[in-house]
Parts: sequence; C-alpha cells; structure tokens
Amino acid sequence: MADEKQTMYAQKRQVIHDVCAKGMEMEVFRELDFLRDLQNPFICNAHFAFHDKRYLYIIMDVALGGDLRFHIGKHLKSKKAFKKEEVKFFLGCIILGLEYIHECGVLHRDIKPDNFLVSANGYVKITDFGISSFVDKKTMVCNDSSGTLGYMAPEVYRKGHKHNVASESFSLGVCLHELVCLRRPYENEWIKDNAALIKTLMPTTRSKMEEGITGKMSDHPEGKVEILPESYKGQTADSSDEMRDICEKLLTLKPSRRLGNKGMKEVKAHKYFDGFDFDKCEEQKMAAPFLPDTSVRNASGFSDDMTDMFSDAEELPEASERELEKFVDYHLNTEIDAPVSSQSSLVKSGRDRQAMINPMASSLHGLEEGDHDSDAEDDW
Repeated sequence: MADEKQTMYAQKRQVIHDVCAKGMEMEVFRELDFLRDLQNPFICNAHFAFHDKRYLYIIMDVALGGDLRFHIGKHLKSKKAFKKEEVKFFLGCIILGLEYIHECGVLHRDIKPDNFLVSANGYVKITDFGISSFVDKKTMVCNDSSGTLGYMAPEVYRKGHKHNVASESFSLGVCLHELVCLRRPYENEWIKDNAALIKTLMPTTRSKMEEGITGKMSDHPEGKVEILPESYKGQTADSSDEMRDICEKLLTLKPSRRLGNKGMKEVKAHKYFDGFDFDKCEEQKMAAPFLPDTSVRNASGFSDDMTDMFSDAEELPEASERELEKFVDYHLNTEIDAPVSSQSSLVKSGRDRQAMINPMASSLHGLEEGDHDSDAEDDW
C-alpha cells in the first residue's frame, strides 16, 4: 500500500563458486546460523537469506554511515582527531553489542574497526560473525585461535590455549586507541619507544610472535602497553587520565588482570564512563554526537562487492550443480524461522552440513571448538 512505511536493507553477496573454491562453505553457514540466533539493535541483524545460481545473499540491517575503518581513514587524511564525545559514544555502542552477544554465549573473535558499522542515526552496529564461536555461558572459554593479527590478544596466539571474554576486551582496547590516536598502539614509531614490550606483546609476524609468547607468563614483562606518549599530545581525541587508564587496563598483558575479564559490565563501570547513560543509549534515546552524511550514497565505506551488486551478474558463469547442492539449506526468513537457540543444535546442524559438503573431511574432523590438544599452561 502507498501509505506503508518502507524499510531499507543492505544486501551482502558472495559468489558461490568462489566460496567453494576457497573451502569456505562451513564459514558462510556458520555466519548464517549466528545471525539467525542473534537479534539486537547493536548488531547488524539478518532478515532474509537466499541464493540463485551464482550468488549467496543475506539481507541485513542497513548502515549508511559506512564502517569505522572508513571514518578513521577520513580523519587520517584530514589530520583531525575524532571528538572525545564521539569516541566514547562509539565505544559505548560496541560494549552494549558485545555484552549482548556474550550473554548469548558467543565470542565474536574478530573485533576491529572494519566490523563496526555506523547507522544513519549515528549508532554503531557489530557485523561479521563468520569466525564467531558458541561457548559455554558460564566459562566463556574458547581454545581456537582466530581473528585479525593486529587486534588479537596475546593469549589467542598460544596454540590450544584457553581464552575467554578478556581477549575481546584486549581487541576493544586496540580499537579504542585507534579511535583516539588514529593508529594502533604498537606500530610505526611505537616500536622504537617500546621495542621489547611490543615484540613480546604483538610482533609483526606470526613466527616472531610464537617466539615471543611460547613461554609462561612469568617469563614476560608485567604491566601494560604505554598509552599516549608525549609526542601524541595535541593529535588525539582525548588525552584525559580516564581515557589513558581504561585503555591501559584493556591492554593489560595478563588476561586475569585485564579490565573486562569479568565481562563488559566491568568495562561499563570504569570511571571513563562516569556520566554516560548506558540505559538511555541501549534504548537509543541518546542523541548521537556524530551523524553520518547520508544525503548521497556513502559507497566509500563499503567494499565494491557490496555496492556494485548486479553489474557483473551476467558475466559470471553459473555455479555447478555440485556446488549448488551444498547450499540447499542456505535460506533465512526471520519472520517465520525459529532461532537455533542452543550450541548443541548449531553443532549438530553444522555436522550435517559438513557431511554433505565434504563427507571425507567430516569423518576426520569434529566441528566443536577445542577438538585439538589444549594441554597448554593456564597461567595466563
């Protein structure tokens, strides 16, 4: 009807042949299962999923402001810092989103600016659950090492070593530092001033990292990453003692001493957020300090694959029958579909799909986290 309110959605598209060629069938199903189970204003919710003979599609919440990586890039070009109110608001939204998914027994495992989308109303949504993991809600422990190198907590690199919500707090600290300083805390000139600590904490290559953190915690320097050296003053969004303190505590090396080890409620209670009304923010009744320009299509904030949806549709060959068979169950309609609602159901449905996608591999490998050796020390 003409008077009905129209809703705008975003469309994520993946080429079926490419997904199969990269062996990523389980990953795309995994993301879909998480999106089926999670619905919250602070995540990029999925509403529909389907496929044709060339593509997999997910219809999701639209976030016309682009991602925070895009906005960090804009500020770098202009050499102008974010306002401190903007940084605190962004962080508050991200914390509320993480708090929700943790309460659902999920670790995101890829916390970085690229996965935070800005809506037209200025609120931030978490996206990309492709490597997320269901974990026990009581312990929130995961053994699997996944994520983006520059944002991983040190303990995540230790093969078979247990980690939990504290690892997400570390990644959050990296993101906070990047929003404040427009760079991560352990690269470029930081290495000159903090070489020994940075090599232990986050070397640039995996081999160096493995050399640096294979020992026990007692072998490593105690303490925190230095925040905002003197040379950064005047170039940052916020150089207050409260910001420095929360950033340092989020980036504490030892997870058991790290802010957020007991969950996002611990981060929300830090003095940095004094006066910040999380209840009002959660209800989205707080005026966002930054509103993106949505008068024109903000294509710069998205990948070409997401913005140029149909221009090459006729140029790509159709997926083979065997490839299409793997995605018979790739569909979602949140108006009628029930959520997975439990880790055991997700694991079982994953095993069924794995058997269909690759019968030999499914007989050799389990889907649950922690199937590999996890006898590493628990002193972190």
